[in-house]
Amino acid sequence: PPPQLPDWQGEITAANREAFAAHLEPRIAAATTGSSITVDLAQVPFVDSSAIGMFLALRKRAWQRQVRLVFTHPTA
Repeated sequence: PPPQLPDWQGEITAANREAFAAHLEPRIAAATTGSSITVDLAQVPFVDSSAIGMFLALRKRAWQRQVRLVFTHPTA
């Protein structure tokens, strides 16, 4: 299975999205071509629109490195 990031706990909003990106970007940079990174959002009760935009930017960055970035367990 792909490596899974340690759980992020709490909301992801404009106030902390940069910290979330800083948590994930080194893993994207270190990932090998063709690998996958899984981000578990089970402990994230809310994301705002700026966080969604950041998710898309991170996913694009991973795609450019030919790395699959997967977000799992989003809350409804």
